[in-house]
Amino acid sequence: MGPTGMTKSGLASYGSSGREWSITVTWSPMQNQGGYHLLCFSAEINNKLSSKMICIDVLAGTPPSISLQPNCLTPLGDIVSGPNITFKMCFDKKFIRPATNKYLIIYHSNGTEVKRLNFNDLDVATFSTVDDLMVIVTWGNISGM
Repeated sequence: MGPTGMTKSGLASYGSSGREWSITVTWSPMQNQGGYHLLCFSAEINNKLSSKMICIDVLAGTPPSISLQPNCLTPLGDIVSGPNITFKMCFDKKFIRPATNKYLIIYHSNGTEVKRLNFNDLDVATFSTVDDLMVIVTWGNISGM
């Protein structure tokens, strides 16, 4: 299931095992279909067994832009690991706590993921209730996942 106008191809075999199959989903959204849409799918074998349904958000159009405010991002440069690290960010628009899991992902300079901090977790992220448009994320004594 998906937005109006979304089409899918027939089942096509791929790979060398003879057990791998795919479909292609295509959608050219109309101008009035901007925003987020839910796309859900599952697999089925001979009308008997089916997989769990998976749903993803599909974004049509351009999302609203949001920019960091100058001189309001800490820490800057290399981050030394310790018991508590606090990231402070200010934006040009109000940022609200997401209703679903959304992450700030921190990577090592070699490209490996170091920490995944969930903005939806009350112990991880604080969203300002005043006009300073600030988000504070604390990393320490928390799972972050």
